[in-house]
Amino acid sequence: MPKRTPKQIVQQQFGGREQLVSALLPLLEDDSADVQRRLRGATNEKLLALHRAASEVRTRFQSKQNLVAEIAKKKFAERGQPEKLFIEKISKLSVKRLLDLHRQVSA
Repeated sequence: MPKRTPKQIVQQQFGGREQLVSALLPLLEDDSADVQRRLRGATNEKLLALHRAASEVRTRFQSKQNLVAEIAKKKFAERGQPEKLFIEKISKLSVKRLLDLHRQVSA
């Protein structure tokens, strides 16, 4: 059986790119016009990877802010309270980068 292309996966699972973008917006907790424009310009492969990461964040942590809090708690476990600047800085990262950061501090 040949490997399916990202376009075929998008068509089969979501019905098209627009439906995938619509499914991503609530997961990303940001529905601004700029985010919508950037998602519409992304490749199918990137959209699928972003959907996987956003879905993982939603199922494991319920929200991006909970993930940020978990990272800060683990990183500053020995030192006490996490710095507000650190929390503000990582809050601006993408969900994929936050998941990678969580894997690093959990190891």
